Amino acid sequence: INTDIKAFASRDNGTTYTEFTLTDEGDYATGKQILAGSVDISGQPSGTSMRYKIRGYNNSGDAKEFNLHGVSLTWG
Repeated sequence: INTDIKAFASRDNGTTYTEFTLTDEGDYATGKQILAGSVDISGQPSGTSMRYKIRGYNNSGDAKEFNLHGVSLTWG
């Protein structure tokens, strides 16, 4: 977490992204983790077109794979 898989949020339709730290909130099934995080995006240009992205990294020859089973993006 936060090395091989990273999360980002944007409020300007993806022009500017801010990375946020994911934390392991436990498993919801065998081998399926719940990851959560929050981020302050007030430093980004103003906007209301929320976007997120999840990226995988560090595939140095070893096959690394992840599946997303659900995503939620909330703001207030």
